[in-house]
Amino acid sequence: MRSTASQGTALRVTVVGLLVIFTSAAAGGCYGMRELEDLSLITLLGIDKGKTDPILVTAVVAIPRRIRPSAAGGGGGEGKPVVVVSREGKSIVHALQRIDESLARDVTTIETTYVVLGEELAREDASCILDVFTRNLEFRHTTLIAVCQGTAQDFLTRLSPAVEADPATYLVGLTTVAYNDLGVSPLVTVHEFVLAATTVESEPFVPYLVTTRKTQEKVPPPQGGEKKQGEEGSEAGQGGGGQEGEEVVAVRGGAVFRVSDGKIKMVGTLDPRETTAALIMRGELRRGNIEISLPGAPGTQSIIKFHHISAHPRVERNGREIQVTYKVRVTASLDEAQGQSQEVSPRFASAIARTCTEELRALLERTIEKLKSMRSDSVDLGMSVHAKFATWKEWEEFDWPSQFPQTRVSFDVKVFVFTTGFTSRPPVPR
Repeated sequence: MRSTASQGTALRVTVVGLLVIFTSAAAGGCYGMRELEDLSLITLLGIDKGKTDPILVTAVVAIPRRIRPSAAGGGGGEGKPVVVVSREGKSIVHALQRIDESLARDVTTIETTYVVLGEELAREDASCILDVFTRNLEFRHTTLIAVCQGTAQDFLTRLSPAVEADPATYLVGLTTVAYNDLGVSPLVTVHEFVLAATTVESEPFVPYLVTTRKTQEKVPPPQGGEKKQGEEGSEAGQGGGGQEGEEVVAVRGGAVFRVSDGKIKMVGTLDPRETTAALIMRGELRRGNIEISLPGAPGTQSIIKFHHISAHPRVERNGREIQVTYKVRVTASLDEAQGQSQEVSPRFASAIARTCTEELRALLERTIEKLKSMRSDSVDLGMSVHAKFATWKEWEEFDWPSQFPQTRVSFDVKVFVFTTGFTSRPPVPR
């Protein structure tokens, strides 16, 4: 009994001692912790080919007091909510260290939500991001990635969203909507980019972004002579004068990469419609649409809205010959049609479904042939073909990257149109 009591007393003393140690550690703070107010938070990162050094890094640094709303419920503080800084370096980390030298706070990428690659760098070699995003703990694997037309430095410097104070939030929302709701762009994290670049059966496929400067139409001068005094500013106030307006960012499909000789090179782009077809083959399309001419009315354009899409590749192998047939099934509806004289009948619905099927099959065939010409399996077809090989050695000897352009691909497409979206009498408001 005495032994048991002694053991219990010792246990209590040990527990109390541990609690004292943990409490003291918490009171003293965590070792190596940095206060948020002492950091420069990089929300967007642009990477280009440098002129003097190999890498040019552009960092969009957030100013929290100007981004967050004020206590009155309005916008943030006065001035730009971000600062854009560019520096060259021997590597991404080296360039970031040079950016750190020009700011009053330590830079950190723990809040970086988007990485934009300049097109020149992407076409030459984008492998510079692989090591830093897989090794450095401050870089998040969930960071999104895209390629922009021109340089990332120009793209991020000119980026001034009208609906969001934070450019990073705007860019994330833009590509998310393009992927989830429109089906005209992929949505890819750095982790997924790295996996595709290091996997034999796949190739990277990321959004392709462009910026355009809107021009406003000139307002004709008032008739009846010269302007009256005080009217000089009226033309500019209406957005006229022919002056250039704000920068507009648009998603123009996807950028396609190919891994060759240890380099990750951008080899081309898919337009928005081809990107929709690629997402169908990847099994990722959530929503989308296709334009067709109405049966019996050539030249009229109508919008067929997809509601459910499934695509399953069936692979047949005969030695080194591969035949792939995609079984594509779509349910859709006629979302908009030019003209008001269309008939409402099963025959008309069948004609729409047949026309849509033909258009979709042609789009899929054109897209896969374009990818084969660029030698880029961005639709992950190799993942399905790999299952037909018994051993890894056999698969390596087959050399899928060289065999992909010779693979025969066909499409078994059926579209079911459950409503034409047209009634003989328009709905009456209640």
